[in-house]
Amino acid sequence: CNLSQQGIRGIAPLAAVSFRNVRVLDLSCNRLTTVLDQLQAELPCLEQLDLSFNIIDVVSRSRGKLE
Repeated sequence: CNLSQQGIRGIAPLAAVSFRNVRVLDLSCNRLTTVLDQLQAELPCLEQLDLSFNIIDVVSRSRGKLE
């Protein structure tokens, strides 16, 4: 699933990826600041995730800690 250069801002959009069998997810070149730690649980088949060229400062939010 290629969501590269879509101008996505803020939190990584789990709602944008409605297919649970996604194996490769490209979110590069956006303005993401947060990636929820539940991403792997929501996408159990995920093997490769590209978050390069974002401004991520929080990786784990639901547990209230930084990783």
